Amino acid sequence: MVPRIAKAGRSFLGATKYYLHDKGKDTSERVTFTEVLNLPTNDPKRAVAHMIDTATHAEELKRAAGLKGGRKLEKPVYSYSLAWHPSEKPTHEEQLAAAKETLKILGLEDHQAIIVGHNDTDHPHVHVIVNRVHPETGRATVMSNDQLKLSKWAEEYERKHGKILCAQRVANNDNRRTSYRKYSNPSRREHYAWRKAQSDALWEDYRKERDIAHRAYGPRFEALWNKRNARIATDKAALKDHYRPQWRHLYADQRTALAAYDSRFSERLKYAMRQTHSGKIRAFISAVVSDDVMRRQFIRDQQLARSQLSKDQLSAIDQARQQANDIWVAERDGLRDHIKGQNADRLEDTRAASKEIWSSPAGSASEAQERAREAASKKLRSDAKRAKTRTKGRSPKP
Repeated sequence: MVPRIAKAGRSFLGATKYYLHDKGKDTSERVTFTEVLNLPTNDPKRAVAHMIDTATHAEELKRAAGLKGGRKLEKPVYSYSLAWHPSEKPTHEEQLAAAKETLKILGLEDHQAIIVGHNDTDHPHVHVIVNRVHPETGRATVMSNDQLKLSKWAEEYERKHGKILCAQRVANNDNRRTSYRKYSNPSRREHYAWRKAQSDALWEDYRKERDIAHRAYGPRFEALWNKRNARIATDKAALKDHYRPQWRHLYADQRTALAAYDSRFSERLKYAMRQTHSGKIRAFISAVVSDDVMRRQFIRDQQLARSQLSKDQLSAIDQARQQANDIWVAERDGLRDHIKGQNADRLEDTRAASKEIWSSPAGSASEAQERAREAASKKLRSDAKRAKTRTKGRSPKP
């Protein structure tokens, strides 16, 4: 189970247009199911209008609930995904249940939400689009420590289903539980070191995921190539079966014709007339005088007929091979486009997460941030100590 939080957004229309349709198209073939929560309609397209209305009238909702107003929420769209391992095959009900559990974990169970299932990757996954504005109070939920909450939930989810698929997450959560210390504002250098370490780790994970995905697609390309070769072999065998009667008839006809040529003078005379085109008398003379020469020509004509049939057969095989190759190229290019799309999505998510790290204020740290800052601080102190030691060992300037 891999939860991944997308970048906060301003437009519900833009988010739902992306998640409810195929990439760059108006079709919805990748959408397996949708579920609408805390909204007066089951139609996700109508639900978007209600979510926009709630976010737009947040201040009126606050006043109606007796709450004090505040700064306008610029990015009310909160979305994240839950991805299962390719070996897992959860039902729609199980996917919905997992999505509802995470909404409760994040404190969003009473908020307007749309759950969308997708089947455009090798692993089953759902996307959850949530309105951060509460539909009754107008108050925006603060999403602090959301990644940590989802990480702990994902670990418990895998334990509950009897198989830990991400051992590193278990180790990270154990470290969080045992290494927590009370927050204190970091120095500028410490916060920069933490952000750099977090960003570097994020990009390292991205490269590992990309390489694993590329290796996983190798067998699929090989399977397409083997499918092409099998199609060529099948078509070639079928064409041989198709031409086999023609070869049998041709050889039989030529043997009969050659036997008739050798046994009957009338056949030789007919062949001589076809060759000379100069009348019966001259053909008669040629049939009598040049019999050996004409017989060799007769055999060459039969060889030319066999050569022509062979060319026809080879041409048909080449056409079948070209057709199989065209199909393979189309399937290969389609798979390449699919991989590029997944890589682009993975890159976009990593860039958004990295940008979020570099834009995070120094006073909004989570437990993971604290440990990273502490490690960075230790490294800075260690570097300073080594620098001081090196300075002591130098001779003073005159």
